[in-house]
Amino acid sequence: MIPKMELPQSFTPWKPKNGKINVTWEQVTNKNPDTSKIPAMPGLDVVSPTWFQLDDGEGTIKNNADPAYVKWAHGNGYQVWALFSNGFDPKRTTDALSSYDKRIKMAKQLLSFAQMYSLQGINIDFENVNVADKQNLVQFVRELTPLLHEQGLVVSMDVTPKSGDDTWSMFYDRKALIDALDYMMLMAYDEYWATSPKSGSVASLPWVEKSVVQSLKEDQIPASKPLLGIPFYTRIWTEDPKVGKPKSQAVYMENPQRLIKEKKLTPVYLPEAGQNYVEYQEDGKTIKIWLEDETSIKARMELVKKYDLAGVASWRRGYETPEVWSLIDSYLSAPAQAQTPGQTSGQTAQK
Repeated sequence: MIPKMELPQSFTPWKPKNGKINVTWEQVTNKNPDTSKIPAMPGLDVVSPTWFQLDDGEGTIKNNADPAYVKWAHGNGYQVWALFSNGFDPKRTTDALSSYDKRIKMAKQLLSFAQMYSLQGINIDFENVNVADKQNLVQFVRELTPLLHEQGLVVSMDVTPKSGDDTWSMFYDRKALIDALDYMMLMAYDEYWATSPKSGSVASLPWVEKSVVQSLKEDQIPASKPLLGIPFYTRIWTEDPKVGKPKSQAVYMENPQRLIKEKKLTPVYLPEAGQNYVEYQEDGKTIKIWLEDETSIKARMELVKKYDLAGVASWRRGYETPEVWSLIDSYLSAPAQAQTPGQTSGQTAQK
């Protein structure tokens, strides 16, 4: 059995004055964005650029960080919690997690990068991992967190909703991980994914709420730690009667809105999805879109409020429509409702 490391009790993770955190991920593959072209994002607290990636099985980390981006972020009042990914490569991940020396090698690199770029946090994004590496992943986070806390860095990790899929969900020991983490981002999207055998919502409201409740009840995650992951994208599904499986295209939030105007479509609200929906025929094919719009964003923010979660994390910056930021901010900056005597944070979720 792997021994559990004692974490320093003195570290208090950062949170904004209003108590709720608004994070957005910045996807960086090779080149960082031109920050002069990034519009205002009122209410945003943290940017998480996808800068660091596991490069081999020895624990070497590839670095795409940009000092100019950090300067821009700090100048706009944003903290920078740089993302560290395993590159979604299971074999490489198995090798890198397999020994203390390799895990510490990764930790030391992240510490060095954090100091070099004046970061405020590290966001761990390990996906597509063999379930046999479950405990080694927990041990890596337990070894990494105290070192980052010593430097005043916030440590967060991205996890999927629970399912029976080994490499997508089962490899996360959420109960063990949360003890070593300040925050946990629940990536509550891709209910129906790019190659799904049937058309459906990226994140229907009942599915999202079920994922939140599972985290709070089954995994006993304190409500003060989860950030609800919200999608700034949707999928346009094309069903062809000549082909059994539908095709999908991931698109920005604004793309379906343009289609609606061009084709003079009328969205209908689907109570079972908690979303607006459009459908039309084209060349003998049926096009279906579960919309991500003001209605769906409001519904997700109501869940954050209902379960008193730590905040939201959006995938990703640049996919959204401009009004989204003010909408999210209106929820996160609202004063917390007074609790009834004897009620604790997140207690609603237990009922």
